[in-house]
Amino acid sequence: MTGIAVTAIIIGALYFGRELFVPIALAILLSFVLAPLVRVLQRWYVPRGLAVISAVLLAFLSIFALGGVIAAQVAEWEELSQRIFGSTSMTFEDWCQGARLGGIKQRSRHTT
Repeated sequence: MTGIAVTAIIIGALYFGRELFVPIALAILLSFVLAPLVRVLQRWYVPRGLAVISAVLLAFLSIFALGGVIAAQVAEWEELSQRIFGSTSMTFEDWCQGARLGGIKQRSRHTT
């Protein structure tokens, strides 16, 4: 019985403390990922503080660049879908109606 109570307390603490624990966990993972780069920079006689700042800046720039590429691709896809289907909401409504009627083939028979 005490094991269940302890488990419930731990799960509750993790649930309510997730706003604190998630950033800490991400920081720990990021430190493991960036440690080799910091060591390489230190071998090149870059001071540790400057090596850490450089590695973190490089990581964030990489993450933001990847986000920018993904955002550009999504915008391009959205523009292409609007040219093909008219509007995104119309496409979603068509998809929902097609699912309700049992698929596109059956829907096309009803509309013609």
